[in-house]
Amino acid sequence: MRCLILFLLFVPWAALAAQFETFVLSDDPSVPTIIHLKGEIESGDAEEFERRAANRAKVTLILESPGGLVAEALRIGATVRLRDFSTMVAADAECYSACGLVWLASQRRYIAASSQIGFHAAYRRVGDYLEESGEANALIGSYLTHLGLRIEAIRFFTRSGPQELALLTPFRSRALGIDIYLQDGGRVTPPWENPTVDRMAAEKVSLIVAGSVCEELLGKSDDRIMARVEALDDEGMSLVGDFWHELWLREIDRYKPTGPTYTLANACVVAEQATREFGYQLLDGPSFDCSRATTTTELAICGDANLGAKDRVMSNLYFFILESGNPKIEVPKFREFHADWLHRRNSCRANDRCLHGTYDELVKLYGAIHLDTEAR
Repeated sequence: MRCLILFLLFVPWAALAAQFETFVLSDDPSVPTIIHLKGEIESGDAEEFERRAANRAKVTLILESPGGLVAEALRIGATVRLRDFSTMVAADAECYSACGLVWLASQRRYIAASSQIGFHAAYRRVGDYLEESGEANALIGSYLTHLGLRIEAIRFFTRSGPQELALLTPFRSRALGIDIYLQDGGRVTPPWENPTVDRMAAEKVSLIVAGSVCEELLGKSDDRIMARVEALDDEGMSLVGDFWHELWLREIDRYKPTGPTYTLANACVVAEQATREFGYQLLDGPSFDCSRATTTTELAICGDANLGAKDRVMSNLYFFILESGNPKIEVPKFREFHADWLHRRNSCRANDRCLHGTYDELVKLYGAIHLDTEAR
């Protein structure tokens, strides 16, 4: 990224006459090739981009265009997404209409506070008038849906008339759920440091489920968790107002039962993994001391945080069931069953798929017993 920033600072863009220019900054395949698209997107540009990007492992597509043909832009965007390329609109550069659709295609979108990225509905010229094209707008809507954008973002990108522009600022990107890498000179702020409201809503719900609903199974209750939830509420309201409540309520669906064998224990495993992805460590490892791990299986569990979480939840469930007094549970047989399961787990050795499968089987079974016990 440092090479790319230096390149942007010192290359004289005005001197680039061609619509496409390619710059190979290094022989190192980890350094992206720069492709600069400048000017109106016309017929044949998608094919030209594909030719220039062929055999390139990493590409950053720098965009500077007033727009152009929607079909060509969508094809370029499809290549960007399928090849996992980056897109960028540099500081003070302009990228409007179809150009913006290309920029959106990447999962690593670079933008500066002074970048001008604007959108409007697709149109066609009928005599002296500009008329919205229903067919083109349907294609755009399908394209944006496949990019994973939510309906509010799709409406924003397609609602302005042919002679209007809806400008996308870094602030509005956060409100619409568009992850961006924000450039400020040589500094780049990644999306996890400047999160969208969608990320914030997912973080809030994962913390509520893990720190409150799953307190018994994860063994974690921390006042700092609820303090963070309150801070997320304040920031979410400042970004999107009352719509914040709808956003985080949508996130709850992630933890709802997906079938008859899905239990609270499954939701707790999902919540713990989600909080870990947001930088929290609610569990300090599996149910045993990893510093004393000796077997191949124990070492494999200690080396996989997801397995460690499943092991901790399973262990908590096991002792909860033992101590519950549930008359349906014959303790000797239950202990015997668990010992047999441990033998089957250990036979997996370091096979990741086998280990996850055996833990998932037990979490479902013990989770169902846990629900039955809680209902009494």
